[in-house]
Amino acid sequence: MGSARFALLLLFILVSHPIASEILPIPPGTPRYAVQLAAFETAAEAEQAAEDFRELGLSPVHTLQIDSWHKVLFGIFSYRADATLHSHAIRSAGIAESFVVSLDVLPFSDRPSSSAEISSPLPPIFTLEVASARDLPISDLHGNPTYEELERIDREESDERYRQELLAVLDQVEDDDPITGYALVNLAILDIASGERDAALARLLPVANGEVASAASHRVMAMRRVAWLLHNHSVDRLRAYQAYTELERFTCSESLRGICVRDRAGLLMELALSNIGTLEECRDLCELGLAAVAPDQTQTRAVLRLIAMETLAHQMRHSEALDEATALAADLEGDPQVEREWWMSRIWIGRCAADLGDWALARETARSILDEAPEDAPQFAGFPVRAEAMYLLGLSLGCEGDREASRQILEHLIENHGDTQSARQAREALQSLERNWSLDEN
Repeated sequence: MGSARFALLLLFILVSHPIASEILPIPPGTPRYAVQLAAFETAAEAEQAAEDFRELGLSPVHTLQIDSWHKVLFGIFSYRADATLHSHAIRSAGIAESFVVSLDVLPFSDRPSSSAEISSPLPPIFTLEVASARDLPISDLHGNPTYEELERIDREESDERYRQELLAVLDQVEDDDPITGYALVNLAILDIASGERDAALARLLPVANGEVASAASHRVMAMRRVAWLLHNHSVDRLRAYQAYTELERFTCSESLRGICVRDRAGLLMELALSNIGTLEECRDLCELGLAAVAPDQTQTRAVLRLIAMETLAHQMRHSEALDEATALAADLEGDPQVEREWWMSRIWIGRCAADLGDWALARETARSILDEAPEDAPQFAGFPVRAEAMYLLGLSLGCEGDREASRQILEHLIENHGDTQSARQAREALQSLERNWSLDEN
């Protein structure tokens, strides 16, 4: 093997890291993908290229004849996000002008490639010295006097005092003291609360990657917040999806595994709306999650149902989405653990009714929410409940012909909730309604 090829092989071995999820079984009908590396006119050429790619460290590599071409393919994936991550890495490494292809049949296997089978130049989000959080040497810090005192300050005193004490502790301890990980994670949480997300990420990464000592609980906590920041701050959905997949595999908490499935499903929906993958595969993952997540994880289960319902709405399947939202609202009513999800399911009843042109149902749903929801009703995904209900009420009244009431409600929403998506929707709706009213007058 030439020196250049040997260097590439060494690079692949050093950074090889699995990403395909093997935690949940894949049902029939789930979309399947592979990464195409090359295509040839003859089987012999394709087989030789496949062997060359294997020598460079790629695995699994297969050949498949499609029409008159013999294609060289890498892996088989249930979700396009996984295939896309590997394809980008292979292209970036200069190994092939790879791209993702959909497979109508399963030519080499009836299941996706497992994490143990996959080797590619995809670098991990997290550097992990053990396979599971269960194998980390320190599980928690209970009984550590410094930890107990910091926890007391967190409970009883101000955030600023807590921050100062955490900073003071960092000045006093070495990186091999697990209090370091605790202090960095909690400083990062304070940073996130104050909007300092870059600072938070800088504090979290050394803990998540094991560069400083920490208890297992704080290592996992750091990983989860890194994944959240990749999604909500860096807005790098593919890397956030990868981070949640790695965390799902690493944690020994069944509850956190369910949360990772939930957040991966949400990311699959966002990616599908950006033309990476399909809403069907997002819904498949929601169904798998609901089958695997324990019944007592009520909030995780409720969010999975909301995501699955929203995919139906995005596909213009509004009647089905309305049925799902109605059933979910009935199931969640009265459970304080899922109050936020209950309000959101009711908002979706109003949204679906509006999409179906059932303005009476949309109006009455919005009125009932405004009558019942407190001013501080919990937000879901950044949507203030009352503002969204106000938008639906104003839109419904306008479409029913009550111009003055509609105008008054929408203008109030724009004036008092100008920084919300609901207010932006109200502005657009009011402009559209005004145009329609003007046409009616003429």
